[in-house]
Amino acid sequence: MLGDVLTFKRPGGGHVGIYVGEDATAFHVLGGNQGDQVSIVRIVRDRLFAARRPSYNVQPATVQRYQLAANGAVSSNEA
Repeated sequence: MLGDVLTFKRPGGGHVGIYVGEDATAFHVLGGNQGDQVSIVRIVRDRLFAARRPSYNVQPATVQRYQLAANGAVSSNEA
């Protein structure tokens, strides 16, 4: 859900980003050092290793799943 921290498997290590949305095949992830910049990329669902939600005293109403269009290439290595 929006704001969750997602970790992904990739060759040579892992990758961490923040969930901003999803489509049928990929998560849309805000992260740093994705192609040497801060950006939103699509990462296929089967690369997901773990998801964690921040602990909220009162969870914001915006913390929900967001369905997005499957626009753009799927990232294969965020280095």
